[in-house]
Amino acid sequence: MDRDKQQESSCSFSREMMEEHDRLYPAAHYRKLKEIEARLLKADTAMANPTYCPLRSLKKEHTYALNSVKLHAYFFENVAEKQVSQPSPELISMLERCFGSVQEWEKQFIALAMCSRGWVVLGFDLTEGVLRNYFSDNHSEGVWSVLPIRADA
Repeated sequence: MDRDKQQESSCSFSREMMEEHDRLYPAAHYRKLKEIEARLLKADTAMANPTYCPLRSLKKEHTYALNSVKLHAYFFENVAEKQVSQPSPELISMLERCFGSVQEWEKQFIALAMCSRGWVVLGFDLTEGVLRNYFSDNHSEGVWSVLPIRADA
């Protein structure tokens, strides 16, 4: 197999695989996300309790479904193209600044993907202005694409 064909086959999925995965995961999670959001609008806040309450359960499952939808969207955006896209010069510069080199970033990213039980994400830390690799063992960890407005403990 020549190099171009090898790159193409290792970086993309067949249309059938993509459609089947979408049917089983993000589409199903999106439907459930909408159902949970409707229930959250009517959730009883008077019974709030950290051990168990319907509001807590709904919100935990909301995070799971929302992250599933977002992470699958990012994933499919990355693998849907038939060609391997090259990072922009700006991204290369930032990877070099934050990780020492693109190769060092890629080495760490792949290692995290191998030890994660779920997802590995290259993310931009909005408060420090740096790129970091993050991993999440399941959809309930992390909230992606969110700018924190307020945090309480």
